Amino acid sequence: RYRASRDRELRTADLEARLARAQLQNLQAQLNPHFVFNALNTISSVMYEDVARADRMLAGLSELLRRALQASRRHEVTLAEELEVLGLYVEIMRARFGERLRFDVAVEDGLADVLVPTLLLQPLVENAVRHGAPPPPEPARIEVRVRREGDDVVFEVEDNGPGLEVDGWSGAGVGLANTEARLRGLYGDAPSMTLGRGRLGGLLVAIRIPLRRNSAHALAPEEAWTGSAS
Repeated sequence: RYRASRDRELRTADLEARLARAQLQNLQAQLNPHFVFNALNTISSVMYEDVARADRMLAGLSELLRRALQASRRHEVTLAEELEVLGLYVEIMRARFGERLRFDVAVEDGLADVLVPTLLLQPLVENAVRHGAPPPPEPARIEVRVRREGDDVVFEVEDNGPGLEVDGWSGAGVGLANTEARLRGLYGDAPSMTLGRGRLGGLLVAIRIPLRRNSAHALAPEEAWTGSAS
């Protein structure tokens, strides 16, 4: 009876792990088309005004999609890889906003090999660009900060827009709500993501995840950790 009970527990745990992995893969699949749609929308908004600028944006999008497809086989990548993808996205946005977009990244030394969820920062910056940019001619300011706090890594993305009033995560839009759900799937139910008002006056998104370094390779989908954060 004990062995039978233990076998049932193991089967239940295995099913729960498989479900969590399937949910993570589904969330990641939702995120990529959402990003592509918004990027193409951005390019279409300038293609009739400045063909050369639209051409540069398409080239940047092509490279960004190539990087994103490479990373899509893993739930986690190194922070260095994540920042490369973010840089490509920001260049597309610079082609649209020009000097009006003021983007700053501050990363504490020694964190390049830390593992982070794939496409963690890009949706947060995209949300800041789309919803946190004040009306022209005021500059759109976005700051990304990454630092270590004890056994955790803290990410902050802040803008100088009007802020965001949401009724739970259901009102936060695809990018923010999807990111929060992915964090719970990877790191458990411990609070990992908060929304607030930053010193720039707009929305401040803060994320805290366990510090884990890249020993050999980032987690593949079948290796995703579904335990609770400690």
